[in-house]
Amino acid sequence: MRLHKVSGFVPCQNSEAVIRECLESLKWCDEVLVVDGFSTDRTLEIVQEFDNTRIIQHEYINSVEQKIWALPQAKYDWIFQLDSDERCTPKLQQKIEKMLNQETIPGYSYKFRMKTLLFGKLLKHDVYTGYRTKRFYRREICKTFTKSRVHGRLVPPEPSIFISDVYVLHDPIRDFSQNWRKMIRYAEWASRDLFENNVKVHWWNLLLQPAIKFWRFYLLNGGFRDGLAGIIICLFSGLAVFMKYAKLWELYQKNDQSASC
Repeated sequence: MRLHKVSGFVPCQNSEAVIRECLESLKWCDEVLVVDGFSTDRTLEIVQEFDNTRIIQHEYINSVEQKIWALPQAKYDWIFQLDSDERCTPKLQQKIEKMLNQETIPGYSYKFRMKTLLFGKLLKHDVYTGYRTKRFYRREICKTFTKSRVHGRLVPPEPSIFISDVYVLHDPIRDFSQNWRKMIRYAEWASRDLFENNVKVHWWNLLLQPAIKFWRFYLLNGGFRDGLAGIIICLFSGLAVFMKYAKLWELYQKNDQSASC
């Protein structure tokens, strides 16, 4: 028996295509708290097949709001968080279980690399989600999430501890049409955050920033190593920047029209 227990945590909504593999990778957790945004597909049916899962439901506003609402309801002091399209690798599991067997676990949060799959192929580079992501942390710091609608982040009381030799596996794109809809949704959320902070749109936001992101990911981060898959994934990243600022421009146009009425 481990010295410390851990709650797996998975927010989801209509995730039947990916949720099984996610939960399979979390069978080692003492519980897995699944917060569901009232899915209308087979997501909950699949979740109920796993003995260590506990389901709570809350209207899905965005990922950050789900986490802020649900995380205090986890049973244990340590949280291991995955999105429904992510998986814990065996090596990462071993690393966390080793920490859970220590008398004292230092720090408040740990971050790991993230590796991306594209249509089942593991990309050689990390450009699509090539950041160090906090996934193992003390439950008490859930109140420190930033309130941005897209990719809100934890701000722990002290710097996170980075473990470089393990990674979370991310499987974000299994269907281009579905991914396109997700990109539109994220662009709307991100533009709303910018609009509320009075960020203005300039020509370079629409022309230069998307191109810079593509070339930075493709050349500097090594996207070229993945051939056509690298081109596609890097173009998606640049396009996401363009869509965010195009949506922000749209918000200003609608606001101006309302003000003139």
